[in-house]
Parts: sequence; structure tokens; C-alpha cells
Amino acid sequence: MIKNVLNYVCNKAGAGAAWAAKGGLGAVGGLLAFFVALNVAGQMLYLRFDLSEGKVYSPSKASKRILKSLEDPVVIKCYFCL
Repeated sequence: MIKNVLNYVCNKAGAGAAWAAKGGLGAVGGLLAFFVALNVAGQMLYLRFDLSEGKVYSPSKASKRILKSLEDPVVIKCYFCL
């Protein structure tokens, strides 16, 4: 999609002021503003969904109950090898 947008912008850039007068720059600017706002919102509202079959990557109800009953904070360290 980004490649298509860049190709469109590059092709229309040759038209110069006529393209800008038709709102081409406004459309690109609006699209850029939308993605920046989406990125900022994503940073502020960190959400994660487990869409796996059977919710295999989510803690079970029993695990959640045990964690809620603990008085001290729980630290979980994960190590990944890429």
C-alpha cells in the first residue's frame, strides 16, 4: 500500500501546482496525519488480543485468581532467541 501511495505521489508530482491545487497534497498530508495519530494512540492505549485457537497464550482463570490473591508484586522474565 505504501508503495502504491509513493508511486501515486511521484507520478502526480510532475503535474506541479495543478496537482497541489486539486487537493493532492492535502490528501497525502491527511493520510500522514492519520497514521501519526494512529501510532500515538497505539502507544497510549497498549492493547493486546489473543486470537489463537483455544486462547493458548492467555493466562487461565485459575492463574488469574492466584495472581490476584498474591500480596507482593510478581516479576516475570522472558528470554527470546531470534
